[in-house]
Amino acid sequence: MVSREIFLLLSLILLNLANTSQSYEPKVQAFLHPIYKDKATNLYSLPLSIGTDLPSQNFLIDLNGAAPLLLNCATAAKSPSYRSIKCGSTTCKFANPSFSCPNNTTKKPTCGNYLSTSLTNRPVNARFL
Repeated sequence: MVSREIFLLLSLILLNLANTSQSYEPKVQAFLHPIYKDKATNLYSLPLSIGTDLPSQNFLIDLNGAAPLLLNCATAAKSPSYRSIKCGSTTCKFANPSFSCPNNTTKKPTCGNYLSTSLTNRPVNARFL
């Protein structure tokens, strides 16, 4: 009789623990946000605030998927959290595979000095990060 009571007690405890344990919830990797289409260039943009001390910036959306969000580097460089991409780095080579860094400079150049960031002259025909 005692063993039956112990069995029931342990069963209730295990059942309670099973019901109160947290279930696995995967991280959400998508969000819903308004986008805007520029009628002159037919490019889509997304206003976001990234970095510190910067107002909302318009990011271009790359519908091809190579670089999902693009930002004009001139405005990004004004943020105190901005870090330039080193010339010759993997990121720089990904952004412009045919580019090679100059050797005759006194200080290490940054990748942004040699990539076009003008969205009016070259509307997204390269892979930027």
